[in-house]
Amino acid sequence: VSDVPIGAFLIAPFHTITQLPVGPAYLDGLKSISLAGNTLTGPIPTEYFAMPKLESLDFSRNGLTGALITTKDSNMLTSINLEMNRIGGNIPTDINNLPLLTSLKLANNEIMGTIPPSLFEIKPLQHLDLFSNNLAGNIPPGISAATLLTSLNFANNDELGGTFDAGFSELVDLEYLSMVNVTRLGGRIPDSFGRRVTKLIELQISNTQMGGNLPDSVGNLKELKILNLSNNQVRGDIPATIGQLSNTLTMLHLNDNVMSGIIPDAVGSLVLLEELLLDDNGFEGNVPTSLSSLTNLEILTLDGNLLTGRPADEVCALANGDNSKLVEFVTDCPRVENFETVGVICAIPTCCTSCRTA
Repeated sequence: VSDVPIGAFLIAPFHTITQLPVGPAYLDGLKSISLAGNTLTGPIPTEYFAMPKLESLDFSRNGLTGALITTKDSNMLTSINLEMNRIGGNIPTDINNLPLLTSLKLANNEIMGTIPPSLFEIKPLQHLDLFSNNLAGNIPPGISAATLLTSLNFANNDELGGTFDAGFSELVDLEYLSMVNVTRLGGRIPDSFGRRVTKLIELQISNTQMGGNLPDSVGNLKELKILNLSNNQVRGDIPATIGQLSNTLTMLHLNDNVMSGIIPDAVGSLVLLEELLLDDNGFEGNVPTSLSSLTNLEILTLDGNLLTGRPADEVCALANGDNSKLVEFVTDCPRVENFETVGVICAIPTCCTSCRTA
């Protein structure tokens, strides 16, 4: 039985298996196993990690426990998907015993400890999803060696930290990067990142300790659809080069930072924007009339800034026009301080939907 030339072992019906059978692990010719979406519990038998020809292992969306195990006997594996289980323990330090691994998905588990540097010694690695675990320590600087990565998700590991620096600029094939709620992450987006990582479609670094300015090179990210840098310590102006993303950008979240200066007219070039969140910064000046071009806008938050004046009628038309999509437009309520009116004079509900009191 051990030499059965079988190409795949697939059990498709959901919710039909509750324990992992050991038998299939002895089929040496097995290349692919998928038992996703059942009600499997208990640890994964060690035998599954010792199958000499196994290339793909998918036990996602179950209730499996235990730890991830790697052995040199499973060195043909290219894809492991264990997301949405209750896998614990650490990522093995000998994870590089899987030299052909292109995809490792461990999201929504209970994995703890640090990320071993050996993980980024796996040269073919393209997809790494560690979302929502209990990882701690620093992201290894050696991540810069994983130059074939196209998607990288460290989000919701609030004990994870490290420095966002020029090493990330080596990930030139990266399309999706999420570091939301990596609360101990510091550093800044270097200019080289915008110049080199030009295939990015989503960049989400939120609720971290990252600071620095948003570099002018952000304008080189011509494929970018989502830019979320909210709840950080990003400072300085919005670079005018942001307007170069007019053909792709649909979501721009820069709220809850320490940014300053005026909102540049270039933001009005982002005609595909559906969400523009700039609240809780230090922006000043008037609401730019150029925002009237953002006819796809659904959410616009400008409160918690130092803006003054009155939005132009063209901007108000975003909320009250015949084809309006804007459902939320928030500014600071006008008030008198030292005999001067501060805040934005904005009629509710014909222009703004609400305003924030001081």
